This record gives sequence, structure tokens and C-alpha cells, in this order.
Amino acid sequence: MLKASAEGREEEASEYHQALAHNPFDEASGCRLGDIVAQKNDLTEAYQRYARAVELSPDDVEANPGLAKVLMSTGQPERAAPRRFCNVPSSLTQPVRWPISA
Repeated sequence: MLKASAEGREEEASEYHQALAHNPFDEASGCRLGDIVAQKNDLTEAYQRYARAVELSPDDVEANPGLAKVLMSTGQPERAAPRRFCNVPSSLTQPVRWPISA
């Protein structure tokens, strides 16, 4: 069963490579490919795929955490920290001043 799963991932990776060859601006395919290569522990390619996806879509809610995981795994927590709140509106990360009036 693991062999079939690995073969399936390789086939899926090949499809994403083809999609990116056809359209290098497809951030969703780049992000999915980043997921696949990260699972294979190819952190160099995963970083490249996630970073490109974030470059194309800075608020991508899947690419930013993926990039943060790769940065943490490669000993770069200071670069990963800003990605933690990538999809949270800034109003939610600011201190609340009481009382709140309508």
C-alpha cells in the first residue's frame, strides 16, 4: 500500500510539474508541489515552490504555513515567525482597547 501511495505522489508531482511548465504563474500547483516534495523531505525544492507561491499570492493561506514549516525545519525560525499570522486580519493581532464603544 505504501508503494502505491508513493507512486501516486510521483504521478501527482509529475502533473503539477506539467501544469507549472504550461503556466509558471499557477501558485496553487506550486503550493501542491511544495506539499509533495516536503513530504519527501526535499526541503530545498519545497522552499522554492512555497516561496514562489507566496511571491505570486502573498496572502495564500496554504503556501505561507508551508513556507513557515520549511523555514523552521531548516533552522530559520526568525524568517518563519511572520508567516504565523499570514491569514489573520491585522485588526485581530492588535491589542484590544477597553471599553469598546459602538
